Amino acid sequence: MAGQSSDFISIIRDSTPRPLGISRSRELAGGNPTEQMEFTFTHRGFLFAVRARSHEQATEMQFRAHLGNLPYTYEDPFARINAFSVVEAAGAALGGRITLTEQQRIMLSELIIINEPLTPTLLMTKATSLILKAEPYLELLSMIITPPIIPQPH
Repeated sequence: MAGQSSDFISIIRDSTPRPLGISRSRELAGGNPTEQMEFTFTHRGFLFAVRARSHEQATEMQFRAHLGNLPYTYEDPFARINAFSVVEAAGAALGGRITLTEQQRIMLSELIIINEPLTPTLLMTKATSLILKAEPYLELLSMIITPPIIPQPH
């Protein structure tokens, strides 16, 4: 009887669904590890797009965000000067990751190539690291210009 109880417990334990978590998201999506992963998220009203691709043991990740438009002088000359100052300081501090396009769009971009296989943990770690480095500039920009996406109240 005791042997039957332990067999029954092991059957239940083995058949109990386990949480899949982020580490098995590829398996859930049915994705091939060499395929591309893409997703977007918002932070402080800014939309970030992430694209990652794995090539054998190397991973290439591209992060991009449109942080808004530089205000025109006739709209608000002080906001233009302040926003331009933040973009210049952020570009210098972050190694050119925040730039201004010819269309006066403020963009954040980062290309990361790592000699590790692509995993959700690696992807989230690099995304979080980039956000933390850019956070002081994102906070300043969000006070000076209107972010492209207005955060919705929770």
